[in-house]
Amino acid sequence: MITPNSAETPASAIKPTALATEKLWLSTKSSQKPRRLWLGRGLASSTTVKPMLRPVRHFTPDEANAALEHVRPLVEQLVSARVEHIAAIERQEELERKIRGNGGGIPPAELAQATAEVDAVARRLARLVDEITSHGAQVKDLDSGLIDFPALHRGETVLLCWQLGEDEIAWWHRVEDGFAGRRPLPLD
Repeated sequence: MITPNSAETPASAIKPTALATEKLWLSTKSSQKPRRLWLGRGLASSTTVKPMLRPVRHFTPDEANAALEHVRPLVEQLVSARVEHIAAIERQEELERKIRGNGGGIPPAELAQATAEVDAVARRLARLVDEITSHGAQVKDLDSGLIDFPALHRGETVLLCWQLGEDEIAWWHRVEDGFAGRRPLPLD
């Protein structure tokens, strides 16, 4: 693996960037209140976030495609864990609905077990996101397995875009354009 401090990474490929601590919003339906998943240690307890400097590696399309060898299996696990997470949330919410109704005869241990399952899968999701980002990729969508690799194009940071199911990285877009602004490689 190439890290920002490895000898294989040219100094010109690393730029410090101020990044706020990220929160990942997870929800089963758009009408439901999103649940926060903290992508660090424990659950987020404050809305005040101090920016921190983190080096950003810029990839060439060949380097990003090579990184897919390590990242693809992690993204496959991520999408699978997300499906498990949605199912666990739905089980937990069904128990909560029954309890709100009239108690539903649900033993407290059953709800505690359902809550523990949601938390365990959320921690697994966070670990997978952390591992994917340690390879230099940015996770954009858990459900579809969409990730981006930062790249430089005419002095501007752009994103090399890949989604689970695609054979290789064949798309890029400007940061502000997002997935809808994908353009085929090569960078023009």
